[in-house]
Amino acid sequence: MNGRRESGAYLLGNHRPDGSREISEFVFYDDIDPAALATGIVTIRQTALPRLWQVCRSRGLGVVADVHVHPHGYSQSDSDQANPVIPRVGHLALILPNSRAGGHCRARSAYTNS
Repeated sequence: MNGRRESGAYLLGNHRPDGSREISEFVFYDDIDPAALATGIVTIRQTALPRLWQVCRSRGLGVVADVHVHPHGYSQSDSDQANPVIPRVGHLALILPNSRAGGHCRARSAYTNS
């Protein structure tokens, strides 16, 4: 949509004993929930999460983080706060800002607290 919509992915891998995370694969939000990007912003229906857990089990991995782009800006949006894609305390959610063509990027992370 000409750099005016969000997209993103779950980052799959393992949590290490020292607290670090190792990412080895990813799966796009809309592969888990085909309607996830229909409105132009990320909206994952909770009913789609069993599909994510099935993918994790089949690959022997867990969700270590998720990442999505914001076409403008770098802050966590009201929608991000109201609709976390993994509603768990401590889940790492990365936002890649200014994803439109020609934009610059200052990455910022956001932790889901619900």
